[in-house]
Amino acid sequence: MAQITHNILTGESTSISDLSEEEIRTALSRIVYINVSKIPASKTSSSSDLSQKYELWRETLFMQIDLYSPDIIIFGYTFGLFSDDLGVTGDFDYKDKDGWTNIYKKDGRLLVDTYHPANTQSYEYFDYPTAVVKSIQKMWK
Repeated sequence: MAQITHNILTGESTSISDLSEEEIRTALSRIVYINVSKIPASKTSSSSDLSQKYELWRETLFMQIDLYSPDIIIFGYTFGLFSDDLGVTGDFDYKDKDGWTNIYKKDGRLLVDTYHPANTQSYEYFDYPTAVVKSIQKMWK
C-alpha cells in the first residue's frame, strides 16, 4: 500500500525497498484502509463470507467512504460487492493491457477494481504495485 500510494502521489516508480521509513510514513498518512470485515476474520474469505460481511457492514462502509471522501478507491477484489450501491453500470473506463485492473470513473472518483494485495498468486503473473499505479496514472487527471 505504501509503494502504490507513494508512486501515485509522486509519479515515480519506486520499489518499496527503496523507500525510506519517512517516505513510507508519509505515504501511509495520506490513505485510508477500509476493510469490509469489521471484526477479526481468517486470512482468506470466501465470496459468500465477504458478501455476508458486506451486507452486515454496508452502512458503516459507506459512512467511512463519505467521511473520508477519497478521490481514488482501490477495491482489493471487492468491487463487485460495492458496484450496485455506487451506481456503477456499464463497462469500465479503462482496462490495463493484461486485464488485471479495471477502472471506472464515477462522480469525479476513480474506482479501481483489482486483486487484493495479499493475493500473492497474482504476483506470479504481473507486478501488482506497478500495474495498479500505471493504470491509475493513465486515468488520473
